[in-house]
Amino acid sequence: MLRLTFLLFYLLILPISYTYAQPTSIPASALTFLHQTQHRWNLTDTDLGDLVVSDRYVSSHNGTEHIYLQQRIAGIPVVNAVTGIHLDAQGNVVHAENRFWSQLSRRVNTSQETFSAGSALKQTAEALGLPMARIPILSRHRDAQPISYSDDQLSRMPIPIERVYLPMPDSSLRLAWQTGIYDPRNPDYWVTFVDAVTGEILDRFNRTIYCHFGPDSTQSDVCNDPTHETHRQERSFSLAGPSPIVSGDQAVYQVFPLPVESPIHGNQEMLINPADPLASPFGWHDTNGLPGPEFSITRGNNAFAYLDRNDDDASDGSEPDGGPELIFDYLYYDTIEPLDLPQTSMTQLFYTNNAMHDLAYHYGFTEAAGNFQTNNYGKGGKEQDAVLAQAQDGGGVNNANFLTLPDGDPGAMQMYFWTPSNAAYVQILSPAFLAGSRRTGTASFGPLISSKPTVGKVVPVIDSASTNLACSYILNTGQIRGNIALITRGSCPFKSKVLEAEKAGAIGVIIANNEDQLLTMGGNTTAPNPDIPAVLIRSSDAALILQEINRGNAVMASIAYQGQGPALRDGSFDNGVVAHEYAHGISNRLTGGPSRADCLFNDESMGEGWSDFFALATTVLPGQTGAEARGVGNYSVRLGVQGPGIRRKPYSTAFSINNQVYNDIIGTRPATATTRVPHPVGEIWAAALWDLYWALSDRYGWDPDTFRGKGGNNKAIQLVMDGMKLQPCNPGFIDGRDAILKADLINNQGANQCLIWEVFARRGLGWSADQGNVNDRNDGIQAFDTPPACRENLVLEKKSTPLILPGELIDVELTLSNNKKNKTTHTVIEDPIPANATFVTGSAQGALQIDQKKGVLFFDLGELAPGESKTVRYQLRSDDALASSQRFKDDFETESVLWRAAALKGEAIWTRSNISAGDGSRSWNIPGSSKENHHTLELTEPLQISGSKPVLRFRHQYTTETTYDGGVVEVSLNGGVTWSPIPDSLIFRVPYARPLYNNAFGVATQKGFSGQSPPGFQASYADMRPYAGKPIRLRFRFATNEDAAGRGSSFLPGWYIDDVELFDAVNYASPACVLSDEGDMACTETAGWGAIVEPSVFTGIENDPPGTAIVKIFPNPASDWVAVQLGDLSLESMELLAADGRIVAQYDPASFAGNGPATIPIKSYPPGIYFLRVRSSKGSSVHKLVIGK
Repeated sequence: MLRLTFLLFYLLILPISYTYAQPTSIPASALTFLHQTQHRWNLTDTDLGDLVVSDRYVSSHNGTEHIYLQQRIAGIPVVNAVTGIHLDAQGNVVHAENRFWSQLSRRVNTSQETFSAGSALKQTAEALGLPMARIPILSRHRDAQPISYSDDQLSRMPIPIERVYLPMPDSSLRLAWQTGIYDPRNPDYWVTFVDAVTGEILDRFNRTIYCHFGPDSTQSDVCNDPTHETHRQERSFSLAGPSPIVSGDQAVYQVFPLPVESPIHGNQEMLINPADPLASPFGWHDTNGLPGPEFSITRGNNAFAYLDRNDDDASDGSEPDGGPELIFDYLYYDTIEPLDLPQTSMTQLFYTNNAMHDLAYHYGFTEAAGNFQTNNYGKGGKEQDAVLAQAQDGGGVNNANFLTLPDGDPGAMQMYFWTPSNAAYVQILSPAFLAGSRRTGTASFGPLISSKPTVGKVVPVIDSASTNLACSYILNTGQIRGNIALITRGSCPFKSKVLEAEKAGAIGVIIANNEDQLLTMGGNTTAPNPDIPAVLIRSSDAALILQEINRGNAVMASIAYQGQGPALRDGSFDNGVVAHEYAHGISNRLTGGPSRADCLFNDESMGEGWSDFFALATTVLPGQTGAEARGVGNYSVRLGVQGPGIRRKPYSTAFSINNQVYNDIIGTRPATATTRVPHPVGEIWAAALWDLYWALSDRYGWDPDTFRGKGGNNKAIQLVMDGMKLQPCNPGFIDGRDAILKADLINNQGANQCLIWEVFARRGLGWSADQGNVNDRNDGIQAFDTPPACRENLVLEKKSTPLILPGELIDVELTLSNNKKNKTTHTVIEDPIPANATFVTGSAQGALQIDQKKGVLFFDLGELAPGESKTVRYQLRSDDALASSQRFKDDFETESVLWRAAALKGEAIWTRSNISAGDGSRSWNIPGSSKENHHTLELTEPLQISGSKPVLRFRHQYTTETTYDGGVVEVSLNGGVTWSPIPDSLIFRVPYARPLYNNAFGVATQKGFSGQSPPGFQASYADMRPYAGKPIRLRFRFATNEDAAGRGSSFLPGWYIDDVELFDAVNYASPACVLSDEGDMACTETAGWGAIVEPSVFTGIENDPPGTAIVKIFPNPASDWVAVQLGDLSLESMELLAADGRIVAQYDPASFAGNGPATIPIKSYPPGIYFLRVRSSKGSSVHKLVIGK
């Protein structure tokens, strides 16, 4: 009945918003912009033929109009195909990021569904494990888009169902039914996409964001003394609000006021009328816009804070009542269990939600922008969506969550209790020698463990599978009933085990871990919560208990909290955590427009980062600095004021405290509703925003008035808020960075561009950084550079034709940029002509004057104004007699024994393939896999590295699971005993793409070829000079990891290798420098060794085994026959190889017995260069043989 009451609450009180589009036209300037840019965005008229405005509003502080356009196909929206176009006050486009799909007609699979909406709902319900015993009530007409059903057993809210086109990983668009179910069993709101043709579930995501603050197994179990943590003082009445302007309702609240983060950071204060007159002009208890409050409880226009201990999401009916004077005077006591402080908890939660509402309002989160208000007072946006803030929620522990629905639907915040990490919740009572406390892990489900003990005999379960796992029904119910069940971890979820024990009559559960460590037990959200306590103990403690039971002795135990002070902490008192949760509502409503709430569910989403930023920015106390360590959630997890918090590292601008950079998101896994991500993506984004906050505060000063201040901290918050409005739907880190830069151009005329670049560059988000696919957190490329314009100097860049034939022309381009604030005069570039090249007279362009003296070209560019760039182009002619010298090449076109494929682990192996090749029709390939594989492709003969500039070149392409699967190139200097990757620093063209997180490579920081290479085969070049004079072994090494989710199976192409070549390079490159009369000097090298001359024919490898007689071949050149003198070598094999490495003949070692020469017929072979490969007991050698006519 309670669930039905909550459903009716939504149906009758809070109208639901379903449609994306608003009845408004697209401004002419936006349409003009679209038509001007459609070719740059590769869009056709058809692609732009069905657009509708999903949101449109103006940010009052800067006059920017935000227009969000939804792309549709015949009226059916394409999921998240929303492009924001942003106009200044004059109607000019100041920013736009494309999220439209191109070539729609080629991507769409169908326009007509064959799977009905009702069938899609049934399919969704089954996938979520929800009962559907009856046909849901149709509460919105079938002709409407979307359709709507109501069934309180399926969803707490009406279920919208509409047709959409869902983008797929292969870039196709599938017609699907999108359903939205607010799970009646837990806080989850599932958006599910069901194929409208096949009924297959294509995708789903949870709009309820779990922040996973809970302690993990590595956190300290030492609880600080609450008395020493808490600041207490005598109560006093003071006027503490954002403005001295008298308005609102004159309500009084006893709270921990922002910026006080929690009870361990400051004291309660009595605030009089803290409602902001701009954001909440009628106070916090008004809903009708007329003088006088509508509610005297903790409910009003912006939030409704209530107790929800039974987790039915409805009010328990015990809200504090401030009476006609609205006085909420409830004290916090650190010695009392928060269960006994419900009025204090609700008052604090009501205050913090309202304070966050008012603060965000000042930075642009207004009614029109989609904020949370019951009454918008005629200022735009949709109403009836105040935050439902649930205090002391009974749905879990050590966590918090926030549900954001589109504008017009209420936000829902759930604040849980917090338990100590790894405290001693189990007390062994007998036998005497086992008696004592045992440290335990707790469960995120079930009842809270209080100081009231649950006492019973410990009894191991025996289930129907004859195990102690309790993954099936329990057989020994007679022994279990009334006692504490001992269950072994493994094979099924923790919650399922506890529920089985509860059905068998157990009064409590002890889970025996299969490792000697502690952790917090998660629960599968689809199952109901048990009503008996459950804890987890180490395997060593479990072994002692089982040993005694197996001896026939009873073990009695008690489950209870045994620490000092209260057993629980209430998340409602942690203002940082509440601000974090509220900020999820801000970021989800601002990104992509308020009528959406699903633009931040891509894999590289920074949602947690914005939330952590607001948790920090709203709790800065006077006197604090950016270099100080700031932990998030210290109160909740009992770490004290100076604690490190619950992130990997506390936040700080000091790299000695927090040195996280963009690459640190690589290798992490997405969160789920029941598992905490050990390395969240958001931490790095929050670290960058925190750096920005303090960099601007250092420049403009820090203002304690967070609402109306003019300091750098205020500017930073404004840039972050505006950046969320400007960034595209499904943003990545680079999108977010660029949006903040654009916000600075709009708000501050770009006064802080270089400061912002420097801030982001130090975290790896510099000018050259690349976010890659926003749906793949692992494919980004970090960079620490700033744009040339921010370097305050002259920047010279030099490019040339990368690859030439002997005698060909080389195009050279020199670009000089003046990034200084002053002009330069008599600016001259000096560029030496490379050896063996000649300047092509008359080819130079772009200089006022050109001179050539002693092999140096002088280009006089005259004056360069600040910000000006000039480019000089000219040509060189290469020497037609000089070419790189080929030492080895194999194009894999013919079968060869030169390569050996070795399977170190797994089934996928290297094979010669005709599917794709760089040159010709053959290459070597190893496919990707979702299983663990580790394989090598090894050159069986050593390569002698000789010449002045030896280069290894190979062509390749790859498609792998980014970061987890990939390959490296390795060399061995000891005949294959040990191997090392060729360092990334030596690969000067097409280097390794990114770090590899695969145990096969041993080193966590090892870079490799992973992800998606550009189309076609790319040539990588490695500088082999460090190996000069040495014989090396060469191999290509590839590995994939075990992927339970099967993601690797979609990357089957793997790695293709072709045209492996070793040559001594001839190249044309020289350093160029620029000088000016102002004393400037800047130099540069030609990138990638400049112009490299293609190798001539294979000139071979001449080497003999150490300590042996020299192998002699004569005559050489030869035409009919050749004699081979082996000396005292004991021949094992001899082969004749063509220049491309093919074996053309093999010889019997018996023919070479004795010390005399043996003859080999060669008349039948075409003229050319060949190689004779000799293997003996003392080693192998390769010798060039020229066969003539």
